[in-house]
Amino acid sequence: MDFEGIRTEDLGKRFSREWILRAIRSEFRSGEKWAVLGPNGTGKSTFLKLLSGYVAPTQGEIIWTFDGRHIPLEKRYSYLSYSAPYLELPEEYSLDEILKFHFRLKQVRSEAALQEAIVESGLDRHRHKLIRDFSSGMKQRVKLILCLLSDVKVYLLDEPCTNLDEHGVSFYDSLLSGLSAESLCLIASNDPREFRQASKHILLNRPE
Repeated sequence: MDFEGIRTEDLGKRFSREWILRAIRSEFRSGEKWAVLGPNGTGKSTFLKLLSGYVAPTQGEIIWTFDGRHIPLEKRYSYLSYSAPYLELPEEYSLDEILKFHFRLKQVRSEAALQEAIVESGLDRHRHKLIRDFSSGMKQRVKLILCLLSDVKVYLLDEPCTNLDEHGVSFYDSLLSGLSAESLCLIASNDPREFRQASKHILLNRPE
């Protein structure tokens, strides 16, 4: 079994009577960074949700193959890390508390890299502040740290620079460049700053 990554076969998603995605055939291999492109409303976020198992397809298959075996849907959570504007953080936690909670569920790529990222992000002096008191940009930096410092096979990023200033975008670039060369990363975006490290792309269009 040589293929390591995610394969879709005739993948489609319909909401009510409207097809958002249809007949998507693709292969995403370990070691690749992909941009998921397309005009607004063409299903970029839906595509990531389908790949992750967050929503179920209307038709077709999504096949995950890692470590020489097929990964069933119920096991995929341990292989992936996800960041998106619509995924909320638990606001009653402090930064330190959410980091401890998250990295009990996911192994950290490097404790030294994690501590460096907290300082580089400008969040170091806010470790004991509750997430509900963070600005939108601070929350986005927390999401990126939780996602990109997790030691997983697959990283799914939906509009990762939402609410970030130029320093935040540079911070994102730094985290992204630190990913393992064997990992697979998919970035759904229409902002070239977000996918400039991607060497491959898939263009989604609304089905006719």
